[in-house]
Amino acid sequence: MSFYDPRQPAFETGLTDYDHTNRFILSYIWNLPRFTNQNGLIRNIVGGWDWTGIYTATTGDPLTILSGKDQSGTGLGADRADYVGPSANFGGAPSPADRTRCPATVKHCVPWLNTSWFAQPAPGTYGNAGKNTFRAPLFWNMDTGLLKNFYPIRGHERFNFQFRGELFNVFNHPQFADPNVTQSNSSNGSFGNIRSTAGVAAGNLGGSADSRIIQLALKMQF
Repeated sequence: MSFYDPRQPAFETGLTDYDHTNRFILSYIWNLPRFTNQNGLIRNIVGGWDWTGIYTATTGDPLTILSGKDQSGTGLGADRADYVGPSANFGGAPSPADRTRCPATVKHCVPWLNTSWFAQPAPGTYGNAGKNTFRAPLFWNMDTGLLKNFYPIRGHERFNFQFRGELFNVFNHPQFADPNVTQSNSSNGSFGNIRSTAGVAAGNLGGSADSRIIQLALKMQF
């Protein structure tokens, strides 16, 4: 039975809040040339490195477009918006050309939804936007690293040093948070756009904790 309208049992049929339909992960380890026929300097400094990396791409979060007002009069405070846009554009992620531009006064903002496609439901109704029918931005990331083992004492391979250089978020791109999905926020211009990165307070877009990180380490093993 629907949480909103007992006459519409299918209204709550949709994707789960944690659904990520597609997830792609590519990891690799590449043993670079060891230059065994070169002199000791080249062999020990340039040769024998291992190049590692992992690439991840994941479908964005599912989005339910909310009214933001108690149009149904039920007091639940979770009415849906009415979708009034073209039927062919319902669901998924709108194309960049269809998205409503951010307010000119907001410095850090990414447009995501077309706000003209949504409206407040009529009084006494629940709105027609289905559960989790739209999508937030795709998440993708690339990490990589180089490592090399050094053996200072010939014939004693149990005693060695390992040097590692690692880069997280190699391309230093922001991982966008979900857009504002409350239609009543159209009055302040925040509905349908993104003003923060994942896990970062609004206003810090591009200067976030998901910026590129370079990490160097030296480990002794014996």
